[in-house]
Amino acid sequence: MDSNPQLKRIDQLADCAVATERPLVVLTRTGKTTSAIISARMSEETDDACIRLEDCHHFRFTDDHARCDFHPLVEVMEGSESGYWLASPDDFESVFGNPSRDPYAVIELGDRTARAVYNALEQRDFKMVFTMIRVRFAELPRFLQTDARKLKAASYYATGRGICEDRFTLID
Repeated sequence: MDSNPQLKRIDQLADCAVATERPLVVLTRTGKTTSAIISARMSEETDDACIRLEDCHHFRFTDDHARCDFHPLVEVMEGSESGYWLASPDDFESVFGNPSRDPYAVIELGDRTARAVYNALEQRDFKMVFTMIRVRFAELPRFLQTDARKLKAASYYATGRGICEDRFTLID
């Protein structure tokens, strides 16, 4: 197994040079549904407040359903009006369904774990992808693993769905 994961905040990624070179997982939802953006790397382009993630898989997992969509680019930023963190694959025409008052949590994947995650994605073994993500986040103090099927964060994490429904199309 790779070395222990280190929790980062999405708003601190631009200051972490290593983050631009390694695969990242941005946790965008926990609880009944787990949602994450699995990114091959962070773009070095930083011309505004957006953090750009390249070659992304938007992954969703529930007890009875899993889905994964590819997006060449996902932008993440703190909304100036709302103060919530938003993630979008299309220049903020739409956003992934759970904005967060707290900056999204991020982990870097070590080489072996990244290879295993990408192999599982290629084989469409979404249960394995979820298990690897869950295990990595559950090792961190902010995330509670109440059972083997769920990953749970604090009750206020990624709960801003209602603040953007009238301004953006939501992607679930």
